[in-house]
Amino acid sequence: MKSVMTDDELDAAIANWQVLNKTIARMSEMDVKNALNRELVGNRRKDVTKRLHQRFCILRNSRERDELMKSLEDTPVFLKPALKF
Repeated sequence: MKSVMTDDELDAAIANWQVLNKTIARMSEMDVKNALNRELVGNRRKDVTKRLHQRFCILRNSRERDELMKSLEDTPVFLKPALKF
């Protein structure tokens, strides 16, 4: 997913808890990752870093799960029973 926020927008989004909580749900995976990187080299606040990392993991897991499920759709029918756990 492509980043849609500029560095200035990311800095504004992580400026304080109130703004972060309003904007984090709308941020893409790349935006959250970029915000996390900016926090790590900037303010280095533990709570903000933890919250950004939590959101990043949720978005990444969702994307990876979607990719995994998509790969199952591309699996030939005769192989699907062998993939059950």
